[in-house]
Amino acid sequence: MGRKRLLNIEPALDQTLALVLERGYGNTSHQNIADRLGALRSTLYATFGGRRTLFEQVLRRYIDTGRLPVLNDSAPPRDALLQAFTSAIDNAGGEHDYYQLMSDALDLGRRVPDIADTIKATYEELETQFRAAIERGQAAGEIAGHVDPAGVACVLLGMYLGLGVLIRAGAGPAVLHAVTDQVQTLLPAPA
Repeated sequence: MGRKRLLNIEPALDQTLALVLERGYGNTSHQNIADRLGALRSTLYATFGGRRTLFEQVLRRYIDTGRLPVLNDSAPPRDALLQAFTSAIDNAGGEHDYYQLMSDALDLGRRVPDIADTIKATYEELETQFRAAIERGQAAGEIAGHVDPAGVACVLLGMYLGLGVLIRAGAGPAVLHAVTDQVQTLLPAPA
């Protein structure tokens, strides 16, 4: 009996991620993935195991390779916070559609504790980034000192996730940009 052929993991995960972003996790079968990779399903199973295990690895690769929405540290903090929201709107439905991937992950996370833990850690990281940017903005005199960094960061996280719901529901540009207007309201300049 011959040795089972295995796939090169990183390129296979990247191609699978692209496919999942195009089709969604629920609409991506093992056969779809094998076809995309030009591999046999048996090779896919030998390399990754089941579809859920493969998705867990795709999600972790997405997070570990820095594809998560992050704040632009080279921009002024208030601008970086606003850019995070406008960038999410601009990239929705595109190659790096964070909301599509996280929506699929949330659906699966209800049944798989490891994925739920990964999602929770991801959201905590985003909230930490928002808080740090608010604190940097206050130190730089861009954001009023009365703004509570922890409380506003929590609200910004909720707005960021809610923006994903609006995008997935097909909300128009006026509604989406109303969210960014509210972000500006939460981050007033010093008086």
